[in-house]
Amino acid sequence: MIYKSAKENDVIICLDNDGFLDERDYQSMIGTLYSPDFEVARAINQYMYEIYGSITVYKEDIINRFIISSFNKVHKSFQAAVLCCSRGLEEQAKVLARTILDKIMIATAVIKNPDNYNKWIEMQLWERNRLIKAINNKEPGLDHLNLGENIQTDARGKRITQKDWADMAEMTADYNFIYRLFSGEVHLSVSSIDWDYGLDGDESYMNIAPRTEETNIIILTLADYMMHFIQQIIDYFNIENMRYLEIDKKLEECQKKCLDKTMYVSK
Repeated sequence: MIYKSAKENDVIICLDNDGFLDERDYQSMIGTLYSPDFEVARAINQYMYEIYGSITVYKEDIINRFIISSFNKVHKSFQAAVLCCSRGLEEQAKVLARTILDKIMIATAVIKNPDNYNKWIEMQLWERNRLIKAINNKEPGLDHLNLGENIQTDARGKRITQKDWADMAEMTADYNFIYRLFSGEVHLSVSSIDWDYGLDGDESYMNIAPRTEETNIIILTLADYMMHFIQQIIDYFNIENMRYLEIDKKLEECQKKCLDKTMYVSK
């Protein structure tokens, strides 16, 4: 949780090992409904905070800085997604899940082959080139900006798609299934509009209440991706993984219960 700590005349905002979440989030009405799944999510969150203390990254090591920064961004998005799930904001949790997957794919591609960091730089330069051209062309919204003569496009810029990153990370199946499936939640799609009308199929009613139909599946999907990414981090930085095995076992138990329940309902 977030708390204040006084140091001399300054007030410092601090985090404990629950980070941006606290016990009340896991004990919400929805958190209690899916208590074992939220307990796994909490264990993962706390474990990720422990990992920070096991890693030393020097400022001149750009690859390791990139990887741990990606880990940090993924970790914060995971906490935001868990918070959304605890409040019944399932669609928003899916949006965050897609954001998490986006970053995991790129970071994993770099972990598997550090030379892929150069591809990330090329992609950043490509985006920069697009912006420079748009400003120079006085496109709407940018027509008030002027660039100095020393700001030029960079020939090294190269477009790299998210599918490319998925292939490099050996996560093509994840791209084709989860990443593309959750695209509907990111954009204003037909499926996202239809999903709002969930009361007895009567489109004269819009469901504005908290949604809990898929909360356990979303939480376990998030947890599974986080554990796979944590394994990448553990292997890369050669971190002791005994806590990992303990959490992974609990996750497998929750996944089995969820799968058994899903199969029973579908019969």
